[in-house]
Amino acid sequence: MKKNVLIIEDEENIAKAEGLILGNHFNIHYAADGEEGLQKIKKLRPHLVVLDLMLPNRSGYDICFHVRQDANLQKTKILMVTAKNQQIDEDKGVLVGADEYLTKPFEPESLLELAKKLTKDD
Repeated sequence: MKKNVLIIEDEENIAKAEGLILGNHFNIHYAADGEEGLQKIKKLRPHLVVLDLMLPNRSGYDICFHVRQDANLQKTKILMVTAKNQQIDEDKGVLVGADEYLTKPFEPESLLELAKKLTKDD
């Protein structure tokens, strides 16, 4: 059975590209802003969230922090995918609970490899 992945990304073309990369291996769900994304995480309880940092209505950092504070969601894996490529941004992502951090632009194989790695033990 395919595992659920929620892609939270406000750039439609990027979200679709990520969905194409992961779609053969996972059931893909989408959210276009942070608030919608957090609600869908609570409803779907996906195995993995592919999370952009710069989102309307709620930042990726905020979403990640909220997920890590919710006992029902603590097993949810979070892969931050962002154009923010400074070490301080990655450090902050890890601090709020991201499992992995991938900077844009990325190779499709890198996204797929990380997604498989993060969901293999579920």
